[in-house]
Formats: sequence, C-alpha cells, structure tokens
Amino acid sequence: METENFVPAAAKGSSPPLFDRANLVLGLALLALTFWAFLTGVDNDFVRFDDMDYVTSNHMVQRGLSGDGVVWAFSSTSVANWHPLTWLSHM
Repeated sequence: METENFVPAAAKGSSPPLFDRANLVLGLALLALTFWAFLTGVDNDFVRFDDMDYVTSNHMVQRGLSGDGVVWAFSSTSVANWHPLTWLSHM
C-alpha cells in the first residue's frame, strides 16, 4: 500500500497568510470587548481596602522612585508581605 508523505505547507513553498480576514475580525472584536469591559473602571477611585497601607499613607511610596525607595522595596516586609515589584510599581 502506498502512503503519501506529509510535507508541511511551508516546505512546499507556500505558507498560510499570517493575517486573514477572520483572524482580523476576531482580534478586533476581542479588543473591543476588552476595552468595553474595563471602560467602566476608568472613573473608579481607590477602593480604600488596603490602598492606604500600599499607596496613600505609605511615605516611601509617596516619595516616588528613588535609590532609597528601591532598597526599601527589596528589604521591607511592610504590610506583612515581601513584594518588591509591587512597591516599585506603586512608586
């Protein structure tokens, strides 16, 4: 029995289009849906649950990104957690 060897389309010299109309429409629809879902949060204020500890009343964060702040972020266990990237992003 003869079997046909499988040769990928790229090896034959033709490749599928990177962007076709269906993928473009689907991508734009997902982009619009995501934008619409998060649009309602644009006017939100702080939740005041733990933002005082992390941002509004934290003097190191309020001072902004600095050398002392980076050292503090990597050495602090403030608010009972060690998360330097969170501190740096808030700064």
